[in-house]
Amino acid sequence: MGTSHAAAITASPWRAQLSLHAAGIEVRVVEAARELWALGVGINVLPHATRELVELGLADELAATGIPTMELISHDRFGSRICVAGC
Repeated sequence: MGTSHAAAITASPWRAQLSLHAAGIEVRVVEAARELWALGVGINVLPHATRELVELGLADELAATGIPTMELISHDRFGSRICVAGC
């Protein structure tokens, strides 16, 4: 049987890679950014991504390092608020 190859374009390549690896699928993540640096901002992990991390056995690490979302605000491309949700 030959080797299979697949490509996926995703905003969460590491989550996808970890889940596929856990399922026994070999994955190589290719980053498009030429340079990585700290921005001083946070990353909001939505419920479906949190579920993936919990299933990978990372619940304790996530709880120890994460800060729960207090409020989620969506803006349009002009900066006007679209909606505000308490979490």
